[in-house]
Amino acid sequence: MPAPAVYILAVVGTIAVGIAFKEFVYEPHLAPKIEQWAEEFLARRQARRRQRAGPIAVPVSNAGVNDEEFLRRSKRSDSDDDNDEGQMRQSIELENLVTREVREWRSEVDRSQPRGLRHRTNAGASGSRSALDKVRELINYFR
Repeated sequence: MPAPAVYILAVVGTIAVGIAFKEFVYEPHLAPKIEQWAEEFLARRQARRRQRAGPIAVPVSNAGVNDEEFLRRSKRSDSDDDNDEGQMRQSIELENLVTREVREWRSEVDRSQPRGLRHRTNAGASGSRSALDKVRELINYFR
């Protein structure tokens, strides 16, 4: 059985290694990354909770619009019987705008692509070397 001094030196050495690791490795290198990961983890969890909570009610404010003008607008929109028809017309206009933009984009893509298909050259054709031949040549070069 070793002397008690060996046990004391082992304990003191272990504590010294632990303190050195904390001072020179953990605090300058590992701690900032762990803290950053923890903050991102908490932010993602809070974002998921907010997303699950659903829509948030926002109070309506009439900033910049006086009460008389607001009442006039609301009465006018209530008196319009063709309000649904106007919304339908606007929806159709937006759909036409989108389809026109998509058509223009597709025609632009068609114009930018080369006509016809590209064909690979035949690897077995005379005068052309295959990739395997090139590799073999490199290996022989470095031998």
